[in-house]
Amino acid sequence: MKNWLSLFLFLLPALAHGVEIKPLYLSPDGTTLERNGAQVRVKDSGISTAKIADSAVTRVKISGLTSPTVQSFFSGSGTYTKPAGVVWLRVYGVGGGGGGAGSGSSGAGSGGNGTATTFGSSFLTGNGGTGGVTNSSWGGAGGTATNSGGLAFGRTLQGAYGSAPGGLGSTYTHGGNGGSSLFGPGSIGSGSTNTSNAGPITSGSYGGGGGGAGGYAAGVFAGAGGGAGGGFDVIIPNPASSYSYSVGQSGSGGTAGVSGFTGQAGLSGAIYVEEFYQ
Repeated sequence: MKNWLSLFLFLLPALAHGVEIKPLYLSPDGTTLERNGAQVRVKDSGISTAKIADSAVTRVKISGLTSPTVQSFFSGSGTYTKPAGVVWLRVYGVGGGGGGAGSGSSGAGSGGNGTATTFGSSFLTGNGGTGGVTNSSWGGAGGTATNSGGLAFGRTLQGAYGSAPGGLGSTYTHGGNGGSSLFGPGSIGSGSTNTSNAGPITSGSYGGGGGGAGGYAAGVFAGAGGGAGGGFDVIIPNPASSYSYSVGQSGSGGTAGVSGFTGQAGLSGAIYVEEFYQ
């Protein structure tokens, strides 16, 4: 910027008095502009081969960089240990999903509740979803989530409720779908057009709720879907050397009642830890 300002001030008198501006000549070494014997020094700020070799990005410098790594946990509990050189983390996880309820004209069982996923002592928690109930107008509630450590920023998200069955006590009733978690949809509730597809359908993402079982005759009550586990997705800018963790378990599917079917179990929790290096 200073070089262009100097050039402008150099030409200003001529511009102000309407004087013809004669050609400028650049010296062979590219360092000086000349007009009518007057000279302006041009700062040498270009990139040269020598400068590139001396201080620019080189293959050696690029090869010294460490790509991000990921550790994932899908069951159990233990201790996460930060690798050497890691300067910040992204941690995201969900609690276990609640199970879908069973179906039947009587005696069908509710889905089991999922359990919590935690990272760090009283730090990040994704609570488990609630199991669905047979012949209910509501699905199981989604689990809540908390960031209690004050050492991370990001988001927490309550799991979605499971859905109610397609009808209450009516013929050929579809089971309710499991709730969706931070990681994706829950299991699909089972169909009900005949006995061959009235059982549970296995699908869904980590933390999703289980689908309810369908009914295939009048008076056979279908089950509601289970709620999804709560989730968290945060950045830890100055991580500790280690954190305890526990992955939430899924809730079981509700038992079959008279002339009914078993509900779909929820989906287990999970934790992903992305590690970023200096």
